[in-house]
Amino acid sequence: MFPEPNRHPLLAGVAMLLAPLCSAAPASAAEHCVAAGNVAQLQQALDTAAASAEDDTVRLEVGTYDIGAGLEYPLAAGFRGGALRLLGGFNPGCASPLFTSTPDDTVFDGFDLASSGLSIANTGEELELSKFAVRRNRGIVVFDQGLPCHGPRVGMRLHRLRIEDAQVGSNGAALNIATRCTSVRVENLIARRSAGAGLSVFAIAPDVRVEVVHSTLTDNLIGFRYIGVPGTPTGMGRVANSILRFNSQDDVAAPGAGVSLRNVMYASASGSVTSIDTVAGDPQLDANGRPNPGSPAIDAGAHAIPGGMPQRTFDTLIASVPDVGAYDASPFIPTSILVTTASDGVGAGTLRSAINQANATPGRQRIVFDIPGTSCHKALLIASPLPTISDGLIIDGGSQSGSGGALNTSPYGYNGSPCISIWNADPDTAMSHAIAIHTTATDQAVVLRGLAFGGFGLSTDAVTGAVVVLDGRGHRIEGNQFSGAWSSLTLFDNARDVVVAGPVRNMNVGGLDPARRNYFGSGGVSIRGDARVVEVVGNLVGTDKTGTQASVPAGSYGVHITDSPNNLVIANTISGLNLTGVQINGTSSHNTRIQDNRIGIAASGETPLGNGRAGIVIAHAADGSFIAGNTIAHNDRHGVQIRGGLGHRIENNRIHDNAQLGIELGEDGPTPNDDDSDPLANLLPNRVLNAPVLGFAGGLSQQGEVSGTLDSIAGDYTLMFYASPACDPSGRGEGKSSVGSHTLSITGGGQVQVAFQADLYSGVPLDGLFITATARDADGNTSEFSTCLAYEALDDLFRDGFEVAP
Repeated sequence: MFPEPNRHPLLAGVAMLLAPLCSAAPASAAEHCVAAGNVAQLQQALDTAAASAEDDTVRLEVGTYDIGAGLEYPLAAGFRGGALRLLGGFNPGCASPLFTSTPDDTVFDGFDLASSGLSIANTGEELELSKFAVRRNRGIVVFDQGLPCHGPRVGMRLHRLRIEDAQVGSNGAALNIATRCTSVRVENLIARRSAGAGLSVFAIAPDVRVEVVHSTLTDNLIGFRYIGVPGTPTGMGRVANSILRFNSQDDVAAPGAGVSLRNVMYASASGSVTSIDTVAGDPQLDANGRPNPGSPAIDAGAHAIPGGMPQRTFDTLIASVPDVGAYDASPFIPTSILVTTASDGVGAGTLRSAINQANATPGRQRIVFDIPGTSCHKALLIASPLPTISDGLIIDGGSQSGSGGALNTSPYGYNGSPCISIWNADPDTAMSHAIAIHTTATDQAVVLRGLAFGGFGLSTDAVTGAVVVLDGRGHRIEGNQFSGAWSSLTLFDNARDVVVAGPVRNMNVGGLDPARRNYFGSGGVSIRGDARVVEVVGNLVGTDKTGTQASVPAGSYGVHITDSPNNLVIANTISGLNLTGVQINGTSSHNTRIQDNRIGIAASGETPLGNGRAGIVIAHAADGSFIAGNTIAHNDRHGVQIRGGLGHRIENNRIHDNAQLGIELGEDGPTPNDDDSDPLANLLPNRVLNAPVLGFAGGLSQQGEVSGTLDSIAGDYTLMFYASPACDPSGRGEGKSSVGSHTLSITGGGQVQVAFQADLYSGVPLDGLFITATARDADGNTSEFSTCLAYEALDDLFRDGFEVAP
């Protein structure tokens, strides 16, 4: 039985008893097609998927499935399954999805039976649920039992779902999620008439991201309940462009860590809830949850939202000005300007003249393409940079006839092939940029999608590149390709791909929806000049288009941030580069969040694809970076290097097989423990917090204990324990697998030594592995890895230290 969220101590205890799951990459992928209404076949597909280590996709033909007896994805204790994708809306034979269908065409109906419902035991691998309705049952329960956690953590995407009349108690929910290891993305959810919450998310670990976008939660006891554990950083729970109204108790409840709302319609809240750009008024919903004409929800959404915009709302494409809620009920269609020729110049029908016309026309415009020819692939060779975009504009390469298959659909790589490409006509003559964006009004967002670029940027000038963004807010760069194979040609490399340089706010580069992924094969992304809240999300950076090999020639930096605060680098693959994967420079580059990325490995699996320098470098004196849930491996220098600043929080990453230290504070190699009470310590990176000293680690094969000491000053500390197959030559460990954590407090003046004893849990045998640890203080300062210690396998040792007589 799934534990209710308010029973989380019990949940944690139960999870501890589950044998955690190994981190081996899935060997292959399996496809399952379920005939319309055939519940037995559906359950068999889920059973087969749960019993294998493969990535499984289960496709459902359109129809109604009677799940009165319940439906579950039952992972056995001690087993780690691969990714699971459960997708509705397919035609007979599941050859292709019916794009005209809605989630209401694939229905799980429980007919009000108490045993009905869909239960999924997830393990920190990727999970996708899409395009079906769940009615008259106990709703959907997802329980992430993966303990300890294995990064990267982007993995749970639940979208285009309708859940109605859930038969749950007041502590339950129509969609009930408990997750320790997997960040959550919910989009286009309609949850109505639940006796509990419409959506409840219990984030059991402090580094779990929870994002809810374009959803409608109405007529429940509670609309959205977010339970975050103590120590969760600000902004980990976020809701955007959603309707949470007419719920009888609270529209939003956050009894633990805070949740932030942006462009949300809600009326009541409890707990720690902050809101900006609240949409006021009655949403005026019809019987299906769609806004009626005249609703204040229409055209009231933000252009850039956490994790990027979804490709579609509940049943239509996202409009240029998005609505709030799960529908885009009455999309605003801007005036279209047509490009009919690939020729350059200012003549009629050229892209250059179209941008000039858009700049001269008040309001937001849309440039579409209808260039004749048998192939959709059109190369636009430009002799000079295109006109700077100074007004709201969408340039939509996907509008070209034949572009239907040009969007990326790969869950890991980039298989898109944009029809419209923009080239430097003379690759021997450097051109500063192809497109520059310089808008100032808050309603002048620019969207570039479905385009390819090659041959732009000056290697000697940091503020040049294929696309340069100089001002404005809400811009989106999504579904584009920068260099690499295009049609039968190869795009020229760009010195830089995207440069954001100036007072830019709330911008998305990419998105968690695979269709929004950009491919950066040469120049990567550079953010500088007071840009802030720029989200680089879900992109492929530095590799070839498959994500399995380095791009040739390899790019320099993947993401480079200079003097720009509050930016986010989330769920990207950043590998195979000549220099550093993610580089943060400048004294004002505070509060960068680097999370759920693959840095130094291929886009799927664990294939080594290291960067030529470090995985992540925080330079100079920026403060407050948050580095969590990443895999950082096989890089030619350090995994993470902190050269300056305080409060850089590093936790629950998989850091292994880097050529130098897993975590380096400063630039002098392993830092010996010293006096943390020294007043000068705050001038050093992360105050060079002392690492724990381990004295013993051992026990059963997959469960034991570790003891040691921590020497530091008064305060609260979190110790994180990791296991790796080997130490590096310095004697320090790295952290391939998280195997436990422990909190302690130090009191008294000066430096004090405190002993600790903590439990270790692992999904693989610890025999032959080496244990290491980090310490983190209440301000986020994280130490280097400790000296490693071989795990002693003592089969008869129990946690209380007593042995059982033979």
